[in-house]
Amino acid sequence: MGRSNKNKSKLTVCKKIDNKDKVDNKKLQKALASDLENGIKEEERMQELLDLIKNDNYDEDIICTLATISGFVLESKGIDLFSKLNGVKQISSCILHSNVEIREKTLGVMSNFILTGGDRVVENIHSSSFITNLTQLLLQSSKLMDFSCEVDSKENYQKEILVLKQVLQLFMCLCEASTVLVDSMDIQILFPVLLTIIINKSLEYDLRCIAANCLYTLSEENKNLTNLVVNYQDLLRGLLDIVTNNTSLTMLLSILCSGILINISPALPSHHASEVKENSIKLASCCLDLNLISTILKDEKKCFEVVNSSYLRIQDVALEILTNMLCTEEDDQSSWEDMDEEIDQFLSAEEESADNNNMRLLEVMVNNEIPVKVVGMCQAYNELAGLSNEKFLQVLNNTRSRCWQYLSNYVVIAPLDVLGGIDHVKMLWLLLKNTLLNDQGIQRNCEIMDAACSAMRSIALKLIQCDSSKVCCEEVFTMIAHMLKFEISVSGKMNLVNVLGIIGKELCNSDTTFDILMKIGETLKDLLCDTNSTLLLKAEVVDASVDTFADGPLVDIILQNSKLLENLKIFSNGFKSQIKCHRATLGDNIGIVNMARINLIRFLSYKESNR
Repeated sequence: MGRSNKNKSKLTVCKKIDNKDKVDNKKLQKALASDLENGIKEEERMQELLDLIKNDNYDEDIICTLATISGFVLESKGIDLFSKLNGVKQISSCILHSNVEIREKTLGVMSNFILTGGDRVVENIHSSSFITNLTQLLLQSSKLMDFSCEVDSKENYQKEILVLKQVLQLFMCLCEASTVLVDSMDIQILFPVLLTIIINKSLEYDLRCIAANCLYTLSEENKNLTNLVVNYQDLLRGLLDIVTNNTSLTMLLSILCSGILINISPALPSHHASEVKENSIKLASCCLDLNLISTILKDEKKCFEVVNSSYLRIQDVALEILTNMLCTEEDDQSSWEDMDEEIDQFLSAEEESADNNNMRLLEVMVNNEIPVKVVGMCQAYNELAGLSNEKFLQVLNNTRSRCWQYLSNYVVIAPLDVLGGIDHVKMLWLLLKNTLLNDQGIQRNCEIMDAACSAMRSIALKLIQCDSSKVCCEEVFTMIAHMLKFEISVSGKMNLVNVLGIIGKELCNSDTTFDILMKIGETLKDLLCDTNSTLLLKAEVVDASVDTFADGPLVDIILQNSKLLENLKIFSNGFKSQIKCHRATLGDNIGIVNMARINLIRFLSYKESNR
């Protein structure tokens, strides 16, 4: 039931904006900010600020007010207050103001509001006209690309270009914030505008990269792209030209364009889609050749030089593309029993075709040494664990997590012979263990811990087939128990529980494994009883319990002594009602949870009949 290869790699690139130092009227700004920060009638004061913006005031006052609000929404209390007063609706019109500085400051407010507020602000934005107005501003700003368009002065032109950059970055923030916001965007307008910016060689390189970044995010799993792909083939050929004619100076733009082509490949003819993927793999391989680690190991002072360059970003995108190519959807077990035979045959043919495609992709990846390079990066990053620059290590952890997520997906899909045999799988297992045990820094990084949990499950599944002793031991259990205490995602914990189930299933038939089985039972019981465990995680605990304690010479006594059986019975009584209660949040996972409920009923009935 684990999810190691369903979690696609995701990138986050947006940053908060500090507008405070850019305001001319500093005294007014300071006075306004002081009132807010000191809690003096905060709600009334914020409303006064919003009223200043709505009323026909001097542009300078509006600019100053927006800058003040921008700083205020960097804090949680500011987010709550701005949301309560429907601040988004009240400043939405400023996004189309004739004064370019007012537009710029409004973009700053919204960037900070989204990045600080996260999920809390999605509904506030969705229910306003902000995205519509932002799209309109993008159209207006993009007209500057037509140099027959008259602009007051060179200075104003540069300001407009800056606004265009901010608009694109804000679209990125919106895409990263929620799929709900992505769905509300007008892809019919955005797709051709963004493409035109990307392929326009007369524009600044940075601007084209931001547009590519935006479209790369917007195009992922977007079902409305099929018709657009047909209508804009000339523009798409421009993307392909960027990918095929890349240089070391245009590597970031090239890999982003490659990602866009991968995202829209389902809408392309199959032979074109295959060609796009193979070219993307070759380009990604070149991106992974950038030897950042040796540069840092030779001179630690070059850490910030690496961070400030685009090299890390290039490798992050390359790894994300490679990982998502190997991201396969797992079967929904809830539909197995009632599946029509004709549908079953059709799905089998579809799966066979998908397997053939995966094998072809694996072949191209191996030929371009992708797995070797990623393993080498993991090994090299371990060498950096002793660096004194902790902030730099945190930045590197983003890339490290993508390395492990790629390896997780790769190990799941690749047959043992493609992986290089059992010795290579053992090497990966040892590398993962050393990474987790010897680097305390990654234990504080949720993203890399999630990727490591995913990789642990994938490698354990392969290794258990040939050498169970490497997985089924006290050392591995202790490591998992330790990892479960960290702040990792639900999917990360599910993968760890899945590994416990793998170990338990392998050891349950032995009469000499009481101690480790007892520890597994107690751990599963604790997770089942933990009020912080989600229903999806508890469903995984149920599956691991069934796998481990169905049969064996020691299982019944351990079920009793660990109190796991007692708590499984209690949980079973309310399982169905909990599913109904959480139906909306479970989404596509409801079938998985339902199957766990059925398995638990059968398990308890089996245990009762064999008393």
